[in-house]
Amino acid sequence: MSIQYWFMWQDLVEDIRKRDIILTLENDRIINPSVSIMMDAAQILLKICNNFGFNPRARMSLKINPQAKGRTEF
Repeated sequence: MSIQYWFMWQDLVEDIRKRDIILTLENDRIINPSVSIMMDAAQILLKICNNFGFNPRARMSLKINPQAKGRTEF
């Protein structure tokens, strides 16, 4: 599921690059809906990164079994 959010985020960034952040529709200017969806996807990705130890603070909170520390086999 997390990889889907990554690809969704990439698609949204591409849409914003193509159409811009502000859209003009019939003389009205609105914010591209992709912006809010991209921000939501970024928040979800950040939570995933924190849960899996992808930053120093998150790595410190991981519980590692000391007996399995040097094991390389699965």
